[in-house]
Amino acid sequence: MWNHPLMFAAYYLLFTLTIGWLWSMAILYLL
Repeated sequence: MWNHPLMFAAYYLLFTLTIGWLWSMAILYLL
């Protein structure tokens, strides 16, 4: 299951979206 490409892509997308959201919130907070 963990070797499934779609699962890896889904977790990678979720990870990048979370990082981007945290960065945007941090930038908005600092501004």
